[in-house]
Amino acid sequence: MTGPLSLRSTILRSLPRQETRTSDGSLVILHGLFEKFAEKMGMPVYALDLRNQGHSPHIRPMTYPHMASDHKLSQITLMGHSMGGKAAMTTALQSPPSSNLIKNLIVVDIAPAKGKISSEFRGYVDAMRKIEAEGLKSKREALDFLERYERDVSIRHFLLTNLLPLTPANPTCKFRVPLDILHESVPDIGDFPYESGECIFKGPTLFVKGSKSRYINKHNMHTLEEFFPARWVKTLDTGHWGAFSFFLAWLLLMSFGGIVHAEK
Repeated sequence: MTGPLSLRSTILRSLPRQETRTSDGSLVILHGLFEKFAEKMGMPVYALDLRNQGHSPHIRPMTYPHMASDHKLSQITLMGHSMGGKAAMTTALQSPPSSNLIKNLIVVDIAPAKGKISSEFRGYVDAMRKIEAEGLKSKREALDFLERYERDVSIRHFLLTNLLPLTPANPTCKFRVPLDILHESVPDIGDFPYESGECIFKGPTLFVKGSKSRYINKHNMHTLEEFFPARWVKTLDTGHWGAFSFFLAWLLLMSFGGIVHAEK
């Protein structure tokens, strides 16, 4: 396995020099849809693009141990949603217990369990590949094309945030993410690298479950405690992909003991 990659990160919230509030460490988010809420936090906040996501390098393989080894993190609160949640859990579980590299963990709507990727996700990847193959020439055309695969317009807009800008030199729709790698990595994305009893993370862990989502369910709920004995589960009245679920998860940070410690 290679060493850390030069991943792309975005600073969403940095404390002004004159500010005297302190925190247990930075909050690092694997997938960043939190920009508008970052100013509420009493700690530095960073959004980190995983390999093959955003502006980070396109590279094989796309397994969770590789994703977890792509970065060097220390004394941070790590938060991840969906695939980013599995990468965050893997990072915590493979860190030496005495290292304290991950102080707190927040996992949004995903369980530490193996399973097949949903037909929904496969459909998104296939649709995006067809948009490129069709040579569509506007975001509107791409948005209308995606309606065959996803009725929720907010999710369609979310998927199209990965479109590269259209220019005279590049007049047709192309995506920033490497769709060929994502397509071939579907089994790895559904996988989880550890079995129950193989390792644990003892730090405070918040799981946020969407009541309208099946990613955390009665069949895999037991794995949360098996891997993360200091876990806390909060169920929200929302689905897996909605931006509102991220917003509510963000608000939960304010009351999650051991994660937000701001002093004036």
